[in-house]
Amino acid sequence: MVLFVCTGNTCRSPMAAAIYKAEGFGESDSAGFMACGEKATENAILCMKEKGIDLSSHISKPLTRELLEGAQKVCVMTSQHKNALEKAGYKGEIAVLDCPDPFGGDLECYRKTRDYLYDVIRRKSKEGVL
Repeated sequence: MVLFVCTGNTCRSPMAAAIYKAEGFGESDSAGFMACGEKATENAILCMKEKGIDLSSHISKPLTRELLEGAQKVCVMTSQHKNALEKAGYKGEIAVLDCPDPFGGDLECYRKTRDYLYDVIRRKSKEGVL
């Protein structure tokens, strides 16, 4: 299982996990450093629905040691996320997607993020990084 991690687990990481699974790359999950039981953002739900993926039932969950230990690979959105994991003592391999945060942006901003995630996930999966 690949664990996708971002800050709030309301847009980037749930989008990435859903894309990874929908593309047939395998099992995935998502979590956030500051997640606290929120629904996916409206624009994340809308832009993923355009691709036939339903995020409407997603509820954000905090990153835990159990999730990290259960993951075969961990994929974060920014180098700051990677640094935070390393600072917390995580020793596993971490892939960085360099994905800007669309939180608070309009639907077009979320579409650009979604399309970026599709591209980078496909590329990194073919390279064997994910």
